[in-house]
Amino acid sequence: MKGIIAKKTIILYVLKMLKEGSSLERPLTNSTIAKVINSLGLSCDRKTVGRNIGYLIDYGYKIEKTPKGYYFLSEDNMCLKKNKKNSEDISNIVIDLIVEEYRFMKSYKSLINKLLSDKSQKYLSTYNFHCDKLNEIMNSHNIKYVELEGMKYDDGLSVNPLNIEDFEKNDELIIEQVIEPLLVTKDEGKILKSGTVILAKIHTKEGK
Repeated sequence: MKGIIAKKTIILYVLKMLKEGSSLERPLTNSTIAKVINSLGLSCDRKTVGRNIGYLIDYGYKIEKTPKGYYFLSEDNMCLKKNKKNSEDISNIVIDLIVEEYRFMKSYKSLINKLLSDKSQKYLSTYNFHCDKLNEIMNSHNIKYVELEGMKYDDGLSVNPLNIEDFEKNDELIIEQVIEPLLVTKDEGKILKSGTVILAKIHTKEGK
């Protein structure tokens, strides 16, 4: 399970370290970055770091390499180059990673709930750790979830209800399960990605 998490999120951890821990005076080696990521419980080696740094450079981040092979994010350009396509590519990649991480963590927690209590605590701690890291990543990119489970459904919500055809037009519905989260910007509430949900009928006393 940890390998799945690392595969989908490692590029974000590499970027976070370069943003917060590197400079011209204090560049980082691939090995240093890999060790820190491994200390978080994610499998990573220096070759993987180098490959992901290459991806970030291709996307438009100005990452400099010293003669000794150390890396740092340039202080005169700590954001993407002014290239609309690159900016959109990065945003889409981050959003896709967040969605995949969300789906994985929901499945992971479901498995934890099926374990005996003496075993579940260990894995619950791992789950909470990765939830915290995911929240850090979302905060750094001005992204948040909209809590949907239990919300009354209406056509104005930016969601794709997979089982809408199972109900009558006048049925009152709630969102029973979120398959993919609805993502918006934290500051303006701009929709970044619509959610995917499962609906359920609200049963009134008369209908029971």
